[in-house]
Amino acid sequence: MFPQEAIPEHDEVVSVRTRKVVPVGTPKVLSRQGGAITKKLRVVCETCNNEWMSELEDQVKPILTPLILGQEIVLNPAMQKTLAEWISLKTMIAEHNVPADVIVRQEDRDKFLRDRMIPPYFRIWVMSSKSEKWRSRYIRHNATFTLPSKPLMSPRKNTQTIAWGVGRLFIFVMMSLAEGLDLCDWINVRPVVLRLFPYSGSTLPFPFLVTLDDQMGDRIASSLDMLIQSPNVLWKNPPI
Repeated sequence: MFPQEAIPEHDEVVSVRTRKVVPVGTPKVLSRQGGAITKKLRVVCETCNNEWMSELEDQVKPILTPLILGQEIVLNPAMQKTLAEWISLKTMIAEHNVPADVIVRQEDRDKFLRDRMIPPYFRIWVMSSKSEKWRSRYIRHNATFTLPSKPLMSPRKNTQTIAWGVGRLFIFVMMSLAEGLDLCDWINVRPVVLRLFPYSGSTLPFPFLVTLDDQMGDRIASSLDMLIQSPNVLWKNPPI
């Protein structure tokens, strides 16, 4: 078992935007029972859940537990790999909370099943946290992006960010399937947050020099929404 959080519930935030500067209604903050790490979605088969996924959970526990508790730890490359795989797995499962907006392709989930291959368009950061607000919180933003030189072939969501607070650990994931687009060119979370994936090959110390607070967590979590509202992003009507 992972350590139990002091907060008996977690917040999920849903924000829908169909125009550049006009959100649809106000963001919905949903309070759910249990910690953010305990959320379950019944989208995996019993065999996978009880075999290789359970094995990965066992492997990550001695790594993840001190991170959740805010204890000092140095992550070597092997530990980083296990943690990144676990975060990737949880990201792929959590997407199905809104099935219509799933971004990770089935072929990439198949590769992860076979070889633990994290999709190359994943970008993962981790950070130690002192934020009570982000102790048990999950926020996902997604959108449909394309570069000006590329046609918009489908209105289906292809870009997303996920911010996830679990105890004293803050996780941030970015990804985009838009051709030629790397969100790192537009959203800069470095050097404040330690990059976990793609791997750097060096060790990562926790706690890091900077520790996340409420405002920093909110700012990082809303980075995709802020990008959408920036002058660098133009609205394009989706294909009919």
